[in-house]
Amino acid sequence: MKRVFLVLSAATILSGCLGRDQAEVVCEDIVRVVDVDPKNITINKTSSLSSRLEEESITRHYASVFPGGLPESTKRVIADRVENIHQYKDVFVQVDYTTKNAMGGPLRDTALCRYFDWGKEKQLVSITIFNKDYGYDRFFDVFLARDRPKGLDSLYRVK
Repeated sequence: MKRVFLVLSAATILSGCLGRDQAEVVCEDIVRVVDVDPKNITINKTSSLSSRLEEESITRHYASVFPGGLPESTKRVIADRVENIHQYKDVFVQVDYTTKNAMGGPLRDTALCRYFDWGKEKQLVSITIFNKDYGYDRFFDVFLARDRPKGLDSLYRVK
């Protein structure tokens, strides 16, 4: 009976860990990656909210990625996305965390990660952290001096 209880307890704990939304895990990892000393980070709470993705959001995102004008192939991708827009979501992940300020005292802040959920994949499209906004076109700058979170591929899609 004890073994059954232990096995069920372990399975419950593992399913809770494995069942976490990867977009939330990635956003928490971004907070850790961007902080000067990741050991100082304490995650207080992580939550997500999703809504229907709007055509304007898709268009604005791709326009920021290609400020010189959209390539024809990207225009076709946008048209396809817009045609199937009812399948997609705009996902916002908020991470409430505490770190240390320059004087060593506690500093509580909130980070916000925005993803487009394309059904089969989620793509990171913006980050707000330490009162700075970073669009997709600035991710390279953010992650150049630091490691890209393990949960993101090179196109900033959640693995």
